[in-house]
Amino acid sequence: MHPAPATAPTTKLLLAAQWALTGFGLFCLVGAAVVIALTPEAWPL
Repeated sequence: MHPAPATAPTTKLLLAAQWALTGFGLFCLVGAAVVIALTPEAWPL
């Protein structure tokens, strides 16, 4: 039983999940900004 090789895929998976969440968050922020920019009458800012 060697626990070291099992941690490498887990670390890569966590890094991939972190980058996926980061990309999804940026995508949502950009999408929200576009929606606000395209519908100024609905957003009294």
